[in-house]
Amino acid sequence: MRIHPLFLLLPFCWMGAVQAQFSDDRVKNIPTEDDKKVNWGYLLGLNRYGFAVEYEAVAGPTDQVVVAEQTGFQVGLIGEYRLNNFSDLRLEPALVITSRTLENLPDSPQAKSTYINLPVLMKVSTLRFANVKPYIVAGPSVSINLNSQENTEPDVNVLKTKTFNYGYELGIGVDLYMPYFKFSPSIRGVFGQSNELVTDLPNVQGIYTRGVFLMLTFE
Repeated sequence: MRIHPLFLLLPFCWMGAVQAQFSDDRVKNIPTEDDKKVNWGYLLGLNRYGFAVEYEAVAGPTDQVVVAEQTGFQVGLIGEYRLNNFSDLRLEPALVITSRTLENLPDSPQAKSTYINLPVLMKVSTLRFANVKPYIVAGPSVSINLNSQENTEPDVNVLKTKTFNYGYELGIGVDLYMPYFKFSPSIRGVFGQSNELVTDLPNVQGIYTRGVFLMLTFE
């Protein structure tokens, strides 16, 4: 899956934000933020979705599917339960809109997907340094594709995919403690484990979602 250059800017954004926030002599913003047992927020972000394609044994190099990706977006809510000083359990239900096209197949079938994404994530953080706290996040997820057309007869240029998709998400990020809220940029990989294919495609046994999220959360 190709990565859009926009997503490559994230580490540089982190470096600038961390340099501005990290200092032992800085006054801690919202010092009691991490004392709350339950925390709420919302998320915004961009995404790039593709497919990992599983081929039949007889497929040759010329049968490789070209997946054209487009940048989509997501918006959602955050519910977080604090387990201890280093870990939190998070629910992040989100509406995710994305699109993919299989360009080198007859009629160039397109998968325009609107997902209800429901991940259950474990967030593991370091100690807080002044107004900065790096973390990793991982966990299983289920996505409900509202545009799957699994049980309908779509146009020939529509790629039929299954309604339910199961997988997992893995990412890294940093909490930045602002004067009135906590802002967290992160980047996350999405790895579908369910074969989503419904439409018959030549020499293809299955397709599996692969994606990357650029996330901005506010808590």
